[in-house]
Amino acid sequence: MQKNLRIGVLVIAVGVLLLAGCMNQEEGTVQQPGAEIPEEEPEQIPEGKATISYYNINVTPSLKDRTLSVTAELIIDIPPGVSIITFSLDAGLYVSKITDETGSELTFYRESNLVKVEVPSSAEKTLVFFYKGAVYRRVRGYTWNYVGEEGCWVSRYNWYPLVATFTEEGYQIYYTWDTSTWAGVTIAVEVPESWTVISSGELISKEPHETSTIWVHEEKRPLPFVSFAAGEFHVTTTEWEGKEIVWCLTEHRDDAQKYTDLTQEILAFYTEKFGEYPFSRLSFVELPESYGLTEAKPWFGMLNSTFLEGEDQEISHILGQIIATQWWPFTVWGNDAPSYYTFSVSLPQYASLLFIKETYGKDTFCDMLSDLRTEVEEAFAQHKSASMTDVGNLNPDLNQAVTLKTLLMFHALKEEMGDDSFFAALKEVFAQHKHTGITIETLIEALQQKSEGNINLLFQKYYYGTEIPPIECD
Repeated sequence: MQKNLRIGVLVIAVGVLLLAGCMNQEEGTVQQPGAEIPEEEPEQIPEGKATISYYNINVTPSLKDRTLSVTAELIIDIPPGVSIITFSLDAGLYVSKITDETGSELTFYRESNLVKVEVPSSAEKTLVFFYKGAVYRRVRGYTWNYVGEEGCWVSRYNWYPLVATFTEEGYQIYYTWDTSTWAGVTIAVEVPESWTVISSGELISKEPHETSTIWVHEEKRPLPFVSFAAGEFHVTTTEWEGKEIVWCLTEHRDDAQKYTDLTQEILAFYTEKFGEYPFSRLSFVELPESYGLTEAKPWFGMLNSTFLEGEDQEISHILGQIIATQWWPFTVWGNDAPSYYTFSVSLPQYASLLFIKETYGKDTFCDMLSDLRTEVEEAFAQHKSASMTDVGNLNPDLNQAVTLKTLLMFHALKEEMGDDSFFAALKEVFAQHKHTGITIETLIEALQQKSEGNINLLFQKYYYGTEIPPIECD
């Protein structure tokens, strides 16, 4: 674990890029071909973009086999003239059949990570996918998806059907700021009766079923992705300001009260700065060391067990980032690449540093800002200077640098405007744009209305331009 606390490692899904063929995979990923695509696919079938508005997903993990059995019902709007839809679905999942709302089976073809489905007519329809297989995914030292007797988590990649979008080069590509891939969901997960399931949305039922329990979560508002975690946890539930705080722990169960108290402190701090916490529950799940990540999801966070062995200041910093994402970007997000990175990375990280300042003092806060500025300077010296408008088209080091530069810009804005005006503007943006996407221009306008200075000039220099903001910590 890093001890200098330059910035905590927080993985937020700001965009997922998938190859049209098989992804690079490690450690035994199973691939099953499913129904093979014919040698000569009918050329008369046109392809077009359809939009999924809602999922009903039923999941039954087979713990000994390390597989999932899934029935995914999706409500989809099919444009006129479209008679075939290409879905993305992990190649390790064998599709047994696909039906429409009448129960009639539809013709489909399997091609690696793709499922091409013939649809008889346009308009809103219900399609149901029946499939089973392994979703195990270990990439670059991180275990994104895992199913086993000691627990399971499904975090990323195309484990449920998504309408595929392609670049000119033939890549499947998904950007979280493109809300055409977002959808509401009801997800039911059947697990052993001693297990707990955490997912996005309200927990609407726990249904006993022989030796198992079916946990059902519902989120009617569109989500950028669907994830869940399940296992035999020590569960601590506390109420705070009418909200439910849930900690699901294994190795660190004895520290449940400490983590609960810290969560309440962070929530109180952000509520004062941004407005009321936007969901009815906030959950955290401790996962094994092999997971390797800390991730923010709508309504919950997934934590690598070794993260909880860090120093209190580091734990505060990372939890601060995860909790801030519940405001930005999971309630108000950016609807293009620069604004999405701004709200999903730069602003939550700056918010977390402000909590560090509140808890550990100005000197610690200023040292961390100085370290971040040094990191940006070194990246620009090694590669090139860049602006936030370049984000997403840069190498990883420069992407990190421009998001940190934008974090430093938020500090410059706060120093220019003063705390009261700065947070008043953020509160106003949050209150007016809940559950919607905005561009950076909306934020600029709100900040300018609360400021007597030239906010546009700061954005021209530090956001659209390549200058690095100075650090003022008076």
